[in-house]
Amino acid sequence: MSPLPLVLLAALSAAPRLVPVPALAKVRPGQPLEALGEARLRAARGECEGIQVQVAPTAEVTSADVAPLKGPGRGDVAVKVYREGWMNLTRATEGGGATGLWPDPLLPVHRARGGTNPAVLPARSTAEQPLVLYLELCVPSGTDPGRYAGQLAVRFGDGSSSSLPLELDVAPVEIPATSTLPNTFGLGVYVLVHQFGIKRESPEALALLKA
Repeated sequence: MSPLPLVLLAALSAAPRLVPVPALAKVRPGQPLEALGEARLRAARGECEGIQVQVAPTAEVTSADVAPLKGPGRGDVAVKVYREGWMNLTRATEGGGATGLWPDPLLPVHRARGGTNPAVLPARSTAEQPLVLYLELCVPSGTDPGRYAGQLAVRFGDGSSSSLPLELDVAPVEIPATSTLPNTFGLGVYVLVHQFGIKRESPEALALLKA
């Protein structure tokens, strides 16, 4: 084998990968990654779905773009792209929390008038602080059911690029914009203790929890 193919293989093996991750998974430094085999979602008309994409290994991301997904009908499904920001928690929350870096704010990659937001990208993805994108897909009311497809295109600081195919199956059902079901909001012990300074076993706390 000539040296050129070996060089190309080495470059390809070192190229950053785009790893799809479930929307509700917590991507944290040093923790196992709950990777998906493909970026495929399902949603009803009037519903929004999301998916995370981790950029790995170390790389500098300069842009991340997704054109509207195309499907069987005349309408398209737009995709909003965010970069997940980090919060360094110095106190663990109850119920399995931990200190350290946690993903929380969603920073819009694109400005309202178009183009990449320079305050959000470029940004680096490292082992200590991985770069994670969040894609939000909202299906408009009346969208034709079927499969919609597109791709996430990411460019890197070294001039290379990578893409991730996206698929969305739109179900033939509609979710109304206004809920017709009653809603309830709970009041937990954690809120009483940390926000209002009420002791767990005090008469005040017990009375509030029973109200």
